[in-house]
Amino acid sequence: QAMQLGLDDVDPSELTINCIRTLKGHMNSVLCVGVLPDGMILMSGSSDNTVRLWDTENGMLIRSMFGHMNEVLCLTAARFRPLIISGSGDRTIKVWNYRTKKSLSPCLMTLTGHTGFVWSVELLRDDSTLVSGSQDNLIRVWNIDNGECLKILVGHSSHVLALKKFKNDTIASADGEGILRFWNIPNGSLLAIVKTNRDKNAINALDVTEDLLLLSAGTERKIGIHGHKYF
Repeated sequence: QAMQLGLDDVDPSELTINCIRTLKGHMNSVLCVGVLPDGMILMSGSSDNTVRLWDTENGMLIRSMFGHMNEVLCLTAARFRPLIISGSGDRTIKVWNYRTKKSLSPCLMTLTGHTGFVWSVELLRDDSTLVSGSQDNLIRVWNIDNGECLKILVGHSSHVLALKKFKNDTIASADGEGILRFWNIPNGSLLAIVKTNRDKNAINALDVTEDLLLLSAGTERKIGIHGHKYF
């Protein structure tokens, strides 16, 4: 079902990682980072409640975006529009246009409905459908063009900590009990459930390889590699 790669399997002598630049500006812990589709701008979210944009070439701060009332826990960016979406401990999601004039607020709208921290956000390929996961154990699907909540996906019995586009219109979600769920977003159907560990260790992060292997990592201190034969 899944391969497990322990930390002991990695030979540190084979890794070469050099820090080429340090970006300074946040006033508290940095909780999430990402790169915009052009590859030239870095976005970061912090427990100082801000989203900040950085020039990857020179490390200069481009813009600070204010509005959240609690820490910024997750970020995602549109591929074809100048939009960033952030989820926060204030239980809201904000949609930002980072190309607005600096004299104007970049916050286009605030999405409300979750009753717990928003731990994860993920945009589908249409750049309009947003999926969010929360401490309230729910997944919400939104249209970010008008702010409408399109549907609520119920099934997790613990915090939804991570979301990732898988293939077509499928989303993988992971929770605080080590459960993976795969959903078809257009019709809201649950496609598969995968228990990744016996001890209910949380999965905090997901990613997908080019050949559609799903990677999961969390408090079990291992990385799971999952095939796509579940559906």
